[in-house]
Amino acid sequence: MSDFSIHKSIDIKPWCVKIETAVQNYPQLSQFVNNGKLDFGDHLSLSMYNKAVAFSLAKLDIEVPDTHLIPAVCLRYAYVRTIYDMFLQPANQILEIGTGASAIISMFAAKLFDLKVLATEINETSIKSAERNIKANNLSAKIQLLSSNGGILKDVIKTGSSFDAMFTYPPTYSNSNQDMGKL
Repeated sequence: MSDFSIHKSIDIKPWCVKIETAVQNYPQLSQFVNNGKLDFGDHLSLSMYNKAVAFSLAKLDIEVPDTHLIPAVCLRYAYVRTIYDMFLQPANQILEIGTGASAIISMFAAKLFDLKVLATEINETSIKSAERNIKANNLSAKIQLLSSNGGILKDVIKTGSSFDAMFTYPPTYSNSNQDMGKL
């Protein structure tokens, strides 16, 4: 039995987008900037910044319903980039469990790293949003999206399917989040 573990410190600063750069690339963000700063406690400000980051890093346009979590886009990019650099190459097939409403991990994988993606999602609103994002960014040929119907792998992924990597980046919820009981 092998002891496979990787302990690597990752500096995400190079992959984060400075506010001024984000505004240059995504001018809609400027209305949320006050004295060079953003209020990351404000849902709209945070959402717009993450849209600006996705656009700045990969020219991706994302929309996320107001009722859903806002992905920390630079962290998702760092996650995909690190796994790709360590284990993958173009045209590899990956599985993403729980792509979420943005489908940002799947879209980064497909657009920036030329990976083929099978993405799953349980939430119907998230599926519809992810489908819109995938289509709007012309990535339908590289990303297949499946409803998991409450499953993770069994009865979702065809028996015998093969993937070069499996991605999952589960959301985090505060203790006060009422949806925690639905997980």
